[in-house]
Amino acid sequence: MKKIIYTAVILLGSIGYLQAQPFRLGFDAGGGVSSLLMPNPSLTPFLTYRAGVFVAQLDSSGEYSEYGIAYRKAGARTTGLLEHYAGAARNIELNIHYIDVYHDWGVVRNTMTLFKTKASFIHKSGFYVGYAFGGDGRIAYDTGAGALLEKEIGNIFQDETFSHAGETYPFTGFKRWDYGLRFGTDILINQFSIRLHTMWGLRNLHSGGLDKWVLNAALTVSVGYIL
Repeated sequence: MKKIIYTAVILLGSIGYLQAQPFRLGFDAGGGVSSLLMPNPSLTPFLTYRAGVFVAQLDSSGEYSEYGIAYRKAGARTTGLLEHYAGAARNIELNIHYIDVYHDWGVVRNTMTLFKTKASFIHKSGFYVGYAFGGDGRIAYDTGAGALLEKEIGNIFQDETFSHAGETYPFTGFKRWDYGLRFGTDILINQFSIRLHTMWGLRNLHSGGLDKWVLNAALTVSVGYIL
């Protein structure tokens, strides 16, 4: 019981301290669409979701800064990864789980009062670094006999070779680390916010077999609360 009381006192004290500082603690959660960008294939966006915690600073000049960490589920369903020939990977479906660390900068524009409620628009941009701690999927190969060979991939970050009818079909694992740019706009109403973000990966996530380059991309909408 004492540990619970001590924990509650520390938590309330921390919240009170943060509220007295220019830095404010916030939480957000939401969803959207994500995909993997490649030169040639047909892409089908995947539903994605995210949840995170951030620390924001808004000074009197209207400048905004935000540091955060978030969980993000990414993925894609693609077709036509390679040319039509025997042994080619014809389509792939991926689910990837990331932890992102990011930093955004921005400015507050169009602050207004509506029905005694202060509303602000925060336009921001920044960068992120992500680490994929889990991922699985399914891949289909062209066997050259008018049929596809479908295989489950339990760990998309490892190289693997599948065998069928005396032929081998290789799979080269994806890279875990990702980094890229973020752009977004927040609508801040009192302590609540509606947050629209886009993410554009800059690192090639795959170095063999699938295509010349594979990049992350996502569009999300989330609801946030700032203490």
